[in-house]
Amino acid sequence: MAEASGQGGLHRYCTVQGGTHLDGLYDTYPDRLRPILPCYRSAFDTLVAGVERGVRPPADRAVGRPASGDVVDSCALGCNDAPGR
Repeated sequence: MAEASGQGGLHRYCTVQGGTHLDGLYDTYPDRLRPILPCYRSAFDTLVAGVERGVRPPADRAVGRPASGDVVDSCALGCNDAPGR
């Protein structure tokens, strides 16, 4: 649909490694999973930045699980560092 509308260059696809749609499973397998809700929030912030400020989203990529930090409340997709259009 993005291609058909002429906006294919703005479409992005990110895979969250270890992400689970059932965030409650993180408590059972914290060494293998990461909650996906923080990544959804980061992706939405990326969308808002593109619409409201013209910030170009980062390229397609796999978002790895960070070695340290707060995986329960944060997910850095890199949208705020992306150069403008």
